[in-house]
Amino acid sequence: MAARRKHACHAPSPSIARRLVGKTRIARLLTQRMNKTDTAELIDIERIGDSGSRMRKLGIYQLLGPVVLFVALAGADGVAYGLARAPDSAALWYMNLKWFGMFQASHYALAPLFGDGLEQLFWVGAPLLAIAVVGAIMRRAMLQAVASNLSFVYIVFVFLSWFREKAPLEASLAIQYRQSSNSELLILLALVVSTLSSFVVSHILYINASRMGPR
Repeated sequence: MAARRKHACHAPSPSIARRLVGKTRIARLLTQRMNKTDTAELIDIERIGDSGSRMRKLGIYQLLGPVVLFVALAGADGVAYGLARAPDSAALWYMNLKWFGMFQASHYALAPLFGDGLEQLFWVGAPLLAIAVVGAIMRRAMLQAVASNLSFVYIVFVFLSWFREKAPLEASLAIQYRQSSNSELLILLALVVSTLSSFVVSHILYINASRMGPR
């Protein structure tokens, strides 16, 4: 009897037991919610990380336009410089007329402003490449976007100058094609595709950054 009374004295009352059960349930619910929240946050962080990694890989393509433009301008101005030193070279004349003919009209358009013979390389190609490289090294998306967009704009200028030089503006593209060599058209196509790709990528990255900015 004494043992039963001692045990009864230590047993919690029903109201206290109900409170303990309620607190236990609340603690479990809070733990479950916290776990769900942590899991959701981890998923969001992983998604943001994966998206950022994809955007960084995509950002490399912004270098494509400025690099290809610089190489083409270096080739065109290099051939022109070689012709000034060796005007009797048949190979240089062939490359100048059949490969880089589209840059002659843009050269004549810029000559009154600079007139050093290498104005397209030193005043267009090299600065745009430098801006793109600095932007990639410093991870400045704006610098890369400026370089890629201006590269595309300059190729549009080259194309319009070449188009006007080859035939009157009212002439058809068929006439343009017949008057141009396949090498010239292929180089022009490569320049348009590469600079346009960089142009599009820069806008994709800008739209993606705008969407993720408020977060």
